[in-house]
Amino acid sequence: MDAGDVLRAEYLLLMSAVTSSWTASIARTTLLLGVMSAVIVALGLVAQGSGFEGDFYVFAAILLPIALFLGVATFVRQVQLQRETVVYITGLNRIRHALQLSAPETRPYFVLPAHDDEFGIYRGLGSGMVRGRPRSMLLYVLVQAHGIVSVIDAAVAGAVAAIVAAWFGGPLAIVVGAGAAAFVVVLVLHLWYWRAQMREVFTAI
Repeated sequence: MDAGDVLRAEYLLLMSAVTSSWTASIARTTLLLGVMSAVIVALGLVAQGSGFEGDFYVFAAILLPIALFLGVATFVRQVQLQRETVVYITGLNRIRHALQLSAPETRPYFVLPAHDDEFGIYRGLGSGMVRGRPRSMLLYVLVQAHGIVSVIDAAVAGAVAAIVAAWFGGPLAIVVGAGAAAFVVVLVLHLWYWRAQMREVFTAI
């Protein structure tokens, strides 16, 4: 087996790994959305039957923390999958670079990047084909699967905080303030975690 055969085998393996990561990401997000939908329906039925009183608070205190745990676990796994995908894309780019070196005349026909720098990663498969590092990293993150999950988690955390405040008889301003504060804190923590994890993987490769 010559070098070309080895590179082709590795390229196919990496492409398969990228596909598996995307599939796992979709599956985890679908599971989360299904659970969230069930929780909302259940709370709605309880609210219809008993109003926003004792039973509702009990059900909310049980269901929402479970949903939040699942959301946080899903977010962490999504970040792990993105880290894995960055490594796979780096390998694909390096193999393309090797192929271009072995056959320079084919270089104009490659549309995907052949370098493992920041441009090459953000221009790679599954990146949205941006021309370089996104101008707004916040917007870039929030439209990714893990960004969507982070907003969902923050909303659930806000709901938990607001319900707890209402349960203890807090005025409307306190209830709204508690929910908003929890939303912001959880969202910021999620984004901080994502940034730290991605900085680590970019440094490693």
